[in-house]
Amino acid sequence: MRKVMRPSFWVLLLVALLFDVLLLWPTPTPSRLRPSRLRLCAVPVEMVGFGVRCLSTAEAKQLAVTAGDVVSLAVDGVRLVGPPMRMAGERQLALGLRIDVNRATEAELLALPDVGPSLAHAIMLARQRGPIRSESDLMAVRGFGEKRLAKLCPYLVFPESQ
Repeated sequence: MRKVMRPSFWVLLLVALLFDVLLLWPTPTPSRLRPSRLRLCAVPVEMVGFGVRCLSTAEAKQLAVTAGDVVSLAVDGVRLVGPPMRMAGERQLALGLRIDVNRATEAELLALPDVGPSLAHAIMLARQRGPIRSESDLMAVRGFGEKRLAKLCPYLVFPESQ
């Protein structure tokens, strides 16, 4: 004698399969950290072992650091000798800091929106020929157009604007 499957069995099976498909469906992941347009404090500095701290201008001058530096401190709070390192590009942008085109490493340039490895390399090559002083100098770099420049200008700082 053959058993007949009830319609409720098929409905339940279909719901279970749809649920499995929804669970296994890949979710889009953001490709980059979105930079903040707000500057959160006067001089954000990363102190090794303490995280990012907001310093006043006087404290930054006393420690001889600028915004975006990574500083090592001794136990008594005195800055250790040596030049400070720079924060990662993503962290600088997330803190609302602008990236200096002439001092940026390739990793910092890659943190900028719409900048890939070839464009970062082109900027580095243009910098070797001479400092990039303004937006017009950046327009001379291969791969830059009006739209890309307009997209990147809020995240960049040029020597003329300092």
